[in-house]
Amino acid sequence: MSEIEQNGLDPFDRVRDLLVRRFRIKPHKIKPESRIREDLGICGDDGLELFVALRDQLGVDLSEYEHGRHFEPEMWSSGAFTTKKWWTTFQHPETTTVAQLVEAVRLGKWIERTE
Repeated sequence: MSEIEQNGLDPFDRVRDLLVRRFRIKPHKIKPESRIREDLGICGDDGLELFVALRDQLGVDLSEYEHGRHFEPEMWSSGAFTTKKWWTTFQHPETTTVAQLVEAVRLGKWIERTE
């Protein structure tokens, strides 16, 4: 059992604690409606690190998780993928929120939306 689990925090507090400790995000920025990429700046490989931490530290089953649905390739921000052809065919990631992470912690499982 991790230190976060031992604290006896509710799911939101556990997710907030993970984001603060692991990614050094200021607590006041972390709200249920905060978007992981757009508001908190977690993208690419950091997104993978976030979900690995959800699994390893908070016990979330990620068997349904599809990383490419939620995060862009790591080199996205470097401009390496800015050609018109690539840009028009790229499937842009879905918005993922803190509330979704909290729900996964509460359920103990990530559930991909099908809408």
